[in-house]
Amino acid sequence: MKLSFKKIPHLQIEKVQIFIVSPDAKTLQQRVDTTKIAATDYSTKTGAKVVSVFLLPFKQVVGTGYNFAAVKYWSDGCGNSGTQCDGKQWNIRATDQQLTDLETKIAYEYYSNSHKFIDSYGLPDEEKLQAYIAKKLKIKVKDANLTMLFLDEIEYFFTAPLYCTKMQDLKRINNSSSPFARACFIGFATLHKFTYF
Repeated sequence: MKLSFKKIPHLQIEKVQIFIVSPDAKTLQQRVDTTKIAATDYSTKTGAKVVSVFLLPFKQVVGTGYNFAAVKYWSDGCGNSGTQCDGKQWNIRATDQQLTDLETKIAYEYYSNSHKFIDSYGLPDEEKLQAYIAKKLKIKVKDANLTMLFLDEIEYFFTAPLYCTKMQDLKRINNSSSPFARACFIGFATLHKFTYF
């Protein structure tokens, strides 16, 4: 298991960015739950107060913004500075978009090779890159377009005490009659497989 993160010092608050891949997280709920688990898991193990987790289709897109989900977690509910204590712990953006096999291959080739086709402004030369991808994948140039991923802001209805991130939550959820708590427990039980980069 590889872990890729950046520590970002600011006002003595440790901020961490984590990049993960989880092929089994296909639905919106699975993507949100998987990134939340990664955030709380890392925060619990290290004490980091601000953790950002990015769920990627594959590791070649680290840092590009090509994500299935992006979650920011403030473990103390005090924001990035550690002084704006409003109790808000989560900012969640995710998509339920599915990439076809061809779209995944195109995206993989795009992000793996864009550095080879730079224009005079320092940006990827889209036409040359598209022609390269079409030739490599043996498809028409017009079909070698990168499919963009659009993340929506998610208003998550689980509050911190209801969400099963700690053993005491699991014990309480087992005895709960709330359908939301049971759904949370099911999500936690089945969505813990991911790989850090």
